[in-house]
Amino acid sequence: MTTEKPPLVFLHGMWSRPRVWDRFRARFEAAGYPTLAPAMPGHDVEPGEPVPPALAGYGLGDYVAAIEQACAGLATKPVLIGHSMGGLLAQLAAVRIQPRAIALLSTGPSSSIFALAADPVKTLWPVLKRWGYWREATLPPAESCRYGIFNGVEADETEAEIAALVHDSGRVLFQMGMPFLDQSGGSRVDYARLTCPALIVIGTEDRITPVGISRATARRLAGPVTYREMDGFGHWIIGRQGCETVAGHIEAFLAATLVNASNSLGEPGIARFDIIQQQDDPTRFVLVEAYRSTDAIAAHKATAHYAAWRDAVAPLMAEPRSSVKFANLFPADDGYGTPGTARRT
Repeated sequence: MTTEKPPLVFLHGMWSRPRVWDRFRARFEAAGYPTLAPAMPGHDVEPGEPVPPALAGYGLGDYVAAIEQACAGLATKPVLIGHSMGGLLAQLAAVRIQPRAIALLSTGPSSSIFALAADPVKTLWPVLKRWGYWREATLPPAESCRYGIFNGVEADETEAEIAALVHDSGRVLFQMGMPFLDQSGGSRVDYARLTCPALIVIGTEDRITPVGISRATARRLAGPVTYREMDGFGHWIIGRQGCETVAGHIEAFLAATLVNASNSLGEPGIARFDIIQQQDDPTRFVLVEAYRSTDAIAAHKATAHYAAWRDAVAPLMAEPRSSVKFANLFPADDGYGTPGTARRT
């Protein structure tokens, strides 16, 4: 039975740096998860330092390539966790590296999601109104950040976060905000290949990546989706006020979709353990479990990973869990493979 916890790779958003994940990394490393937070190209600088000359020319593809390189040295497939632009990068990278799962927090839009709305335009207008911004390094003024990125955040944290921002690529902003004009298709996500489990968390008062983007993303993902809205929160759900809630959602997601299923496949009495999602109602899931004997059912429910999963998903249920028992007809019982090795991934 495998009990190894997957590495968590945290992806920062536009104008941010890996430091925004410090609270999360400390929490999950204490829980036994290896973590990594790579800096996107041109972001390994301090505020006020000269802007890297190459920054303005970087595109989303360059950022995704950096994520692939960072993940190449990992011993096992990671879970990608991204905020804002990092959420879009997690989707783009996931198509290539096929991670264990993804978590999209206040995610940025892919090219298939219409994202133009009044609040994002108001937030970014000082940048967007400059002709040729897509050839420049960009940084929104402080007042725009207060309105659209840090709305609802306490004043001291807002000012500290604004002071910590760095320039980002205007080309990346163009690819995300004007995908219909981007001939490179940099923000296009092949959702048919994005089948891993996904967690989506969004604040209902988000002004720069409005809640409609996350809802549309949840509908497009091909794999099982756990979707959460945080009432009254803006974009900065990874900050001091939202960290505990968001981290709790991630912990429950990991326990419910990864740890229990992976460990269950290592039990000698379990021949098959699948998680499937209803296509016309993505809030409904079915666990298909094939046991080698009736004793194996009781043995499974006595394991620590089952207890952790049961407790984690209880508050997520809209209605009580139910079960239906079936008898095996085909394939024959011996067609399910060797005990303890069936469908290990």
